[in-house]
Amino acid sequence: MKTLLKFYLITFSCLIFSQKKLNNYRIINLLSEPYFFNGVILENNLYFGTSEGVMLYDYNDGNVISKNPDLKGYITITDNKIVKGKINEDFDYNYLLPDQYKKSASSYLIHNSKLFITSRGNIFIYDYLNITLESYASVRSISKNFIGTYEGIYDKVSGEKLKFPSYTNSYIRELDGVTFINWNGLSIIKDSIQTNFFNKQTLSTKINDTEMGIAHDVLQWFDGNYIVSSSNGLYNLNLEDNNVKIKLAAKNGTYSFVKNEQYLNKVNRLFIHDNNSLYTYFPDTDKLVNLRSFNNKIIDILNVENDMCFVLLEDRLLTINLKDENKTYLIFEKLELSNNVGKFKNFIYVTSDFGLSLYDLNSSQFKHLVIKEEFNSKANYSNKDTLFLGSVNGLYKLNHSKLVELFNTSKYFKSGNKIIISKNYLIVTFILLLIIFSVVFYFIARIKKAKLAYAQNEIDSITVRKYIQNNLNTVSVKSICQHFNIPLNKLYSYMESQKPGDMITEERMKLLKRLRLNDENENLISKKTGFSISYLRQIKS
Repeated sequence: MKTLLKFYLITFSCLIFSQKKLNNYRIINLLSEPYFFNGVILENNLYFGTSEGVMLYDYNDGNVISKNPDLKGYITITDNKIVKGKINEDFDYNYLLPDQYKKSASSYLIHNSKLFITSRGNIFIYDYLNITLESYASVRSISKNFIGTYEGIYDKVSGEKLKFPSYTNSYIRELDGVTFINWNGLSIIKDSIQTNFFNKQTLSTKINDTEMGIAHDVLQWFDGNYIVSSSNGLYNLNLEDNNVKIKLAAKNGTYSFVKNEQYLNKVNRLFIHDNNSLYTYFPDTDKLVNLRSFNNKIIDILNVENDMCFVLLEDRLLTINLKDENKTYLIFEKLELSNNVGKFKNFIYVTSDFGLSLYDLNSSQFKHLVIKEEFNSKANYSNKDTLFLGSVNGLYKLNHSKLVELFNTSKYFKSGNKIIISKNYLIVTFILLLIIFSVVFYFIARIKKAKLAYAQNEIDSITVRKYIQNNLNTVSVKSICQHFNIPLNKLYSYMESQKPGDMITEERMKLLKRLRLNDENENLISKKTGFSISYLRQIKS
């Protein structure tokens, strides 16, 4: 049964990573025997005060060794000796713990790149991943020299914020010295002069007298001429005279350019896709050839070789061969709220509202959610050394060695070479089946209740925002869904253009600024905003 307890505690701790603001930790083990009080570091060794005396932590097998059975309870260091101590409580890392432990007193130590949290007699042990996360408001787009966020566009080098546009929700492209910022409108920077094409009445792109819809992406066709993808279709834009002409009208969703290792520049043919089909498009003649169609919605496509593509659908990742339909392989299924697929070195990466997943081209292995975080669509960029990913909490910078580390340490529920759920197999199986049946009946009841709620309540972004404001220090995307009895996809449909995670961060930042203006102490700010002390230290306001 203790093995089962370990399994559930570690499982729940992993599941709550999506609520973490700086996802730099991954749980690797749980010690529950004997009863642990606290830990100390002496001469670079880690000791714990327990109900059975002082114990030394052994890094070789991840267990503890008895050192002084007579000294029981809390311990401390005095005159370079371990002596009887007293309760020392804090809550800095409680956001990592399972829900039933979050409000409990805890203490922590960081030693040898590992985090040890002692709470209610257990030690939760985490690997420290040392991930670089720069603080920005919800990063929506990334290019070589610019960061596009929910609060504006920033120059990477100077840090200066552009006066316009006030936000972006699509790609920023830098093509031969010309920068294109796609948002509802289209903003172009050429020779240090910024020109904005935006119709305030339709909230979309308008160049001369041509209404183009919402700008999505841009690529260079030939000198001075660019192909603009918008919600209305593909357009030819000539920057010499700002002449624009429709080339291909959208019929089944916005056309997206298929990414490959070398971004398409000055091309005579390109791959594009809409909601359900992949095409070859010839801009010179406007010829469109259907290469492959899918029943599920296409989210993104990456072309890694002439004939090989990775196709990201709503619920799965596939590889296809453009010349042989029989060479279609499933990489991973049961994906949710996926955003983009890209390539960095030997890794194919997939971002989603739940995190980052990796596929290693060398080993053909897929690791799901090596980082658990709410990443944004279209917020990915890489150079030869670094992969940049944008999330609701800021900008992630990951080099190749960090991705290798994440990939190699992404196996959950393991301690050393032992799988934690390996003993008492029959008992565990029986209990798991019992839990599964209980969960099924529980969700049947929840669905009935939710249907009633749909009929009785009108839920919109204003209602959700009010709930967030009233529960700011404890609110999460999960708690919003539970409060309104709605599934996650329904919540997103009610939120219009803003994600619930963004709204929570926005409201917390508003309160944070007000409290700091009133010179409130950080402990009070942490309790009122829900931000941890360690996270507050990284926010300058």
